[in-house]
Amino acid sequence: MKKLLLILLCLPMIGFGQSWQRTYSINTGSFGISVNQTNDGGYIIAGIFGSDSNSPSKIYLIKTDIAGNMQWDNTFAGIGNFQAGFSHSVQQTTDGGYIISGQEQDTGQTKVLLIKANNLGNQQWQQFYGINSSVNEASSVQQTTDGGYMIYALKNSTDEGGGSLWLIKINSDGTFNWEKEYDDLNYGIGGYGHGTVSATKFGCQTTDGGYLLAGSSFLPSFTRVIRLIKTNSQGDTSWTNNLSSFSNFLDLPTTVDQTSDGGYIIAATGVSSSNSREGYLLKINSTGNLVWNKVFNSAGYAGTLDANPTADGGYILLGTDTLGCPILIKTDASGNTIWSKVITGSGNLSFYKLSGNIEQTTDGGYIMAGIGGSIANVGVALIKTDGNGNVTSIFNIPINPKRKLHKTVDILGKETKPRTNTPLIEIYDDGTVEKKIVIE
Repeated sequence: MKKLLLILLCLPMIGFGQSWQRTYSINTGSFGISVNQTNDGGYIIAGIFGSDSNSPSKIYLIKTDIAGNMQWDNTFAGIGNFQAGFSHSVQQTTDGGYIISGQEQDTGQTKVLLIKANNLGNQQWQQFYGINSSVNEASSVQQTTDGGYMIYALKNSTDEGGGSLWLIKINSDGTFNWEKEYDDLNYGIGGYGHGTVSATKFGCQTTDGGYLLAGSSFLPSFTRVIRLIKTNSQGDTSWTNNLSSFSNFLDLPTTVDQTSDGGYIIAATGVSSSNSREGYLLKINSTGNLVWNKVFNSAGYAGTLDANPTADGGYILLGTDTLGCPILIKTDASGNTIWSKVITGSGNLSFYKLSGNIEQTTDGGYIMAGIGGSIANVGVALIKTDGNGNVTSIFNIPINPKRKLHKTVDILGKETKPRTNTPLIEIYDDGTVEKKIVIE
């Protein structure tokens, strides 16, 4: 009988955390922009810690466990005449710490900001780049194979688009290495998250040590194209290619990534002849030629934020609808839709607006971050789905929880020590209880 009881109790615990929605820092006006799964199975979220009339916004970093429980958080303010900080992307580094790219508004200009934090989120160093340029936006950062970093950024951009694509190569200690500017592209970061900042990822390091960039451009004939630039490891152009426009308006690439066959996948957004937004998924071969393209234009579709290859050889796309709610589209290896889901909030989490990336998790599900809550109270949203894009559980996590662990018990209520691969119940001094299992 005890064995049967053990099975009945373990089943819901083992399923716990496979899909859920959580919000953090409610009432602060904060929101998440980028999320990645960490080596311990948890998640790291970078975003913005909300501001009021008396203080500027700050870059916000949150670390959670595999079930989305906050382990720690930290905010980062700039130096000098700091006015506001925005984070665009975060990545765990090979030393177990984190690298965060963003921008800082300072004395009438916007500078590219790079922050290196250790495994507990404490700042190790920060650097600014592009001090003498009028407007700069750091789209994303990637640790490179030599242990340094590549920042994919915009230089001298405007609200209407334009400006140049910009590669900034950084050494492992944050010191400047080299930079290259590609001014034959007109490019604008997409604000498809209804006013939130999009974590557009228009560049990636390739397996040969070089880089691929994708942007929007007008040719001298005023023909719209998606412009591809392949560089070597020093940023020198190896080849370029123009892909004919796929929309009635300027195409906006939001993601480029290399695929296992040596080609590339590009996600983009455009506007159709009926003035409705459409999403595109483009498969490119290793020399930049189009293999196939797919169009996503269901009712209410408002644009594509991110796309990534999945373990089964297909792709997962993250888009938004006209209300800002996330749309997930799963495709096969040829870009054909297998399923699509719109994720909406419920209860106290009445809405979501996604502003960043999507990533497949080690259990085959998907993780994404954005803004969530009610109209009056918003905070960082973290959404974990199962492999079919479903969400079952909803949680609110308060900011900076100060509760302390009182004791840990097993599923029969017997006090025990924390251990792996065993369902446990943690009881805190404020009366809250959490069920969890740490799997190794």
